[in-house]
This record gives sequence, C-alpha cells and structure tokens, in this order.
Amino acid sequence: MKRNSLEIDGHYKHIQGDTTHKGYFSIYQAKHGGIMLAMNNGAIELKEKQMQELGIDVYSINEFDYELYKDRYTCKHPINSRVTTDAGHTMCADCKDVEMYDGDWD
Repeated sequence: MKRNSLEIDGHYKHIQGDTTHKGYFSIYQAKHGGIMLAMNNGAIELKEKQMQELGIDVYSINEFDYELYKDRYTCKHPINSRVTTDAGHTMCADCKDVEMYDGDWD
C-alpha cells in the first residue's frame, strides 16, 4: 500500500493587524489520489483550480501516482452534464466545483 509522502514543504507568515500568524505547511498526495495541503493540525484536499492558481507542480510530489490523481480529479458524471463557465472552462453541472480537464489525459 502506498504511503502518504511529503515532498513540498515550506513555511508561511501572515500579518493581520498587530498579530502575526506563522507556521509550516506540506503538500502531499493522499492514498485516495487527492492532493492535500496540511497546515498546523489540519489538512484539506485541494481542487484542481486551486492547484493551478497556486502554481503547484503535482509531478514534483514524491511518489506521485498519476493514475490515482487522474481517477480522483476526473468527473464520473455523464458527458451531457457538462457546462461552460463564463471564464470558458468546462465543468460538471452536477459536481459544480470540479473543474474538468478539457484535453486528453494521455
């Protein structure tokens, strides 16, 4: 069984008024294929659009599994449920927040 592996590690600093928040973060691929952002005591799964906006290169994650990633981030709803957003992206009307890849995976 594939273990979670941390590859992208860093630290953050956020100043809010007179208060400074700082800590460490890690980005890794979970066993289910999702890309996770871990900060402090919690972790969230990133959406494909968030990874693009943050400039995360998933291929640089240690032990990255492309097949798990593809399976996790590809919509399973019928093709006729896809709509085009105002920004020109294709997405699933059923998932609503899942960005669809417009090209061929291979």
